[in-house]
Amino acid sequence: MTDKRSGISIPPIGTVVLLVDEDQPRKTWRMGRISALKTSRDNAIREAEMTLPNGHVLRRAFNLLVPLEIERSTQGPQPKSDPRRQRHNTYQAHSTFEML
Repeated sequence: MTDKRSGISIPPIGTVVLLVDEDQPRKTWRMGRISALKTSRDNAIREAEMTLPNGHVLRRAFNLLVPLEIERSTQGPQPKSDPRRQRHNTYQAHSTFEML
């Protein structure tokens, strides 16, 4: 066995995390997005600043954060094409109406 201790992995800025609250069940923990990493006096990163959905900003230690496995997308959601919702060619429909 090795003598090494595992360190806490530091999630990057933009990661969605759950904020651990020992007094609440896990399903009610608040969610936030990491907006900044804070360094201590010895230049070690030990805290993260996160923005909650309501706009509030909190600082928490990394051991009180649970990163979610959500990929960050650079593009917005792509709408799925629905053939039933596609518009018919209005010119064709108009010319057919005139023939009647």
